[in-house]
Amino acid sequence: MPGLLHRRTLIAAGGKPFAATGGSVSTVGQYTTHIFTNGQQFVAEGGPGTVDVLLIAGGGAGGTAWHGGSNTSGGAGGGGHLVSTSFNVDPGTYPIAVGSGGNKVNATNGGATVFSTLTAVGGGGGGYAAQGGRGGANGGSGGGGGDTPGSSGTAGQGNSGGPGTDPQGGGGGGSGTAGGRPGAGSGSSNNYATGSGTTYSAGGVGAPSGTSDGSPSTSGKGGSGYGAASGNHIRHGGNGAGGTAVIRYIPA
Repeated sequence: MPGLLHRRTLIAAGGKPFAATGGSVSTVGQYTTHIFTNGQQFVAEGGPGTVDVLLIAGGGAGGTAWHGGSNTSGGAGGGGHLVSTSFNVDPGTYPIAVGSGGNKVNATNGGATVFSTLTAVGGGGGGYAAQGGRGGANGGSGGGGGDTPGSSGTAGQGNSGGPGTDPQGGGGGGSGTAGGRPGAGSGSSNNYATGSGTTYSAGGVGAPSGTSDGSPSTSGKGGSGYGAASGNHIRHGGNGAGGTAVIRYIPA
């Protein structure tokens, strides 16, 4: 029984109950919940205790198309989706790193989200066929290919991106399913933040979808790829969405 497990480990060290500060704190059902969307600290006192942790890394950015021809691009992979239950926490200060979304200018990967020994890997940027080409990048979930193969996700956090074949780019992988062509992989649902299911870490759609950024801004969603245009044009895909960290426990 998770509730009993939490309560048994919350009171120790001379009977002082486990408690913590940091982030945006709320009560969600029987849990005290801390939500982090930028670089902050989780400060644990008393205890030691056990907590449930959700880490969502930043989503990658979609690939870029340059000009006419076989220059389609892939959607980006969703940020790594990592859940750890009954994670042991000793008293102390724990910096939280929350990954930002990838930048569409260079189709970069998203940033990692880190708490203690746990790391969610940023989503892979989308691939593209122009300027010598690049396959989708590996990441939490892999980026989709332009006119190139997709890439790999991280075991336990995401799935691979889909392959692209002109004129459709591969969809970025998501934490729920792999990317297709041009469809994106689906995300996964988690209820730690609000008590109801929230979807995180979906991939971005492959070209020719356009400039759609990962949304909402803390979902870890990958950006979309963009299709080619006639003439000498640069068409960037979408930025990735940033990540989040959620830590919860049952107060004594």
